Amino acid sequence: SVPDLLLEGVRLSIEVDFDKAEAHFRNIPDVEGVAPVPPTPMLSWLKERERMTIIKNRPTGELECTLFKSHAEHLRDLIDQGTLDGDLAGAVLGDSGARVASGQVAAVRPEVPE
Repeated sequence: SVPDLLLEGVRLSIEVDFDKAEAHFRNIPDVEGVAPVPPTPMLSWLKERERMTIIKNRPTGELECTLFKSHAEHLRDLIDQGTLDGDLAGAVLGDSGARVASGQVAAVRPEVPE
């Protein structure tokens, strides 16, 4: 775990690999007797972060609306079955609120560095 790595007078380097959705921790300089830590998975955290970012940018209450959720899930089902396609399917798939409401989260890699 990360707290086991923290030593007085030693810096901690954190490298995040967004392609693999994992973080790597290491001491700088290397400390004798301290084994390297395996990569820490971050996929669930990144997905939840993306979901919360989308929720924050949507109209208040939209994603809590039962009607909105059921319509988003229904449209997603139609797309999965192949009965809804074209521009309307593209609009549904491109709408971040509909993705979150139907349980689909987009890529977890940030588009722009923060």
